[in-house]
Amino acid sequence: MIEFSFDETNPKMLRDKVNEIVDHMIKKNHTININNKPQISTNSWNQICGIMDRIQDTLHYINNMKLGNYSGAYGSCFDFYEFLMHVSVIIDSINWLTKIFEIPKEKIDAITNSSSCFHNRGYTQNGNDKKFFEYLRSLVVAHPVETSRHPDYIPKEDIMHICPFVLSSDSIGARLLAMTKNKKFDYDVVIYVSSNAESCNKHLYISINEIKKYLNKWINFLSVIVLYIDKYNNDVDNFYKQRKIKTELEFNNYYEYIDALIKESDERFDTTASLKEAKFLLECESTIKKNNYYIDKYKNAIKYGIDDYHKILQNIERDDKSSILDLVTMPPIGDTRKYNDSGIFYADEKTLYLYGTHSKDDEDWGRGQMETHLFPIIKDMGLEINRQCSSKEYLLIYKTALYFKALQENKEIDNYIPREDKYRII
Repeated sequence: MIEFSFDETNPKMLRDKVNEIVDHMIKKNHTININNKPQISTNSWNQICGIMDRIQDTLHYINNMKLGNYSGAYGSCFDFYEFLMHVSVIIDSINWLTKIFEIPKEKIDAITNSSSCFHNRGYTQNGNDKKFFEYLRSLVVAHPVETSRHPDYIPKEDIMHICPFVLSSDSIGARLLAMTKNKKFDYDVVIYVSSNAESCNKHLYISINEIKKYLNKWINFLSVIVLYIDKYNNDVDNFYKQRKIKTELEFNNYYEYIDALIKESDERFDTTASLKEAKFLLECESTIKKNNYYIDKYKNAIKYGIDDYHKILQNIERDDKSSILDLVTMPPIGDTRKYNDSGIFYADEKTLYLYGTHSKDDEDWGRGQMETHLFPIIKDMGLEINRQCSSKEYLLIYKTALYFKALQENKEIDNYIPREDKYRII
């Protein structure tokens, strides 16, 4: 039995690197040729994901394979056929990554132009490991009854090669042949020649170690691809750092400025939620005069968060922590023990129904939940609310109350908001 133990860390390293700045990967494009038509540009993300899945799953599957189960009328090695097919999938997948991330040709040539794995340059002496593996794959798996497009390994007089079966070195016929030819091998690829019905069979002797060595070269090449993904990410970041984002003063009004930031955030970080929430809250009007004292301060805090987010966008600052804008526009509920109400968190979840994007029934349900479970929090923070308020005003008042509650309870946001009357109750 032949078993495998290929290193599976490089495929994982590849996935980790792709997911490191996933917003760049999602927007990655590359050019392809389809049916000899002019090059077209296509998004790379789904292909990258498919490649990563294929490489990891296939390599793991190979590592659980055992070669040596023979079947068929002639003892054909069907498990070897399967193994060769899976090796080809991994190599093709990695080769596609070299195209997507524009790996220099000379880097790939170090693998493909060498003959250090199979030591077979063919009849023309122009062959190499890449050409030989493609010939072997065609002969054994892809085109066993018509392999003809590999001139380095098929003499002109042969026209084409046909592979009826592959024998294990353990088979009687292969052992006898090996003795007469003084060959050491794991598999004997039997070849019929199409040009002459009376010609003798040819034999291609294959060692598993040769294929393993070739596959390992490609698996190890993933570490080079990872370096080029890093380079791509840095190039994209530097492009955006050098592209100046317009300031508030360069727009007709503040909302045009936010719209521009939303577009920039979508391009740079593939996220717009906090900015859209900020715009929504700033556009909400208060109809209860007493609340304006609190709401004006809350809106000032939102603008402070937007100023900070502008800097984050311009400098491409990536941090696992929430931004000030995140914390201001989505303040936490905080401590609810004093209310002794298990429905608070459900009601908070249903505030999503109040944005005007759900049905009237859902909106009424969300309002009812807020009135029952969240009004006490709002009133506790000194704000007023009544059923005559619109759903949007419900949200503005509730978010304002949560903001001041978070400051009062020294939540994370308290560390970032200036201790000024403009933003706080002092």
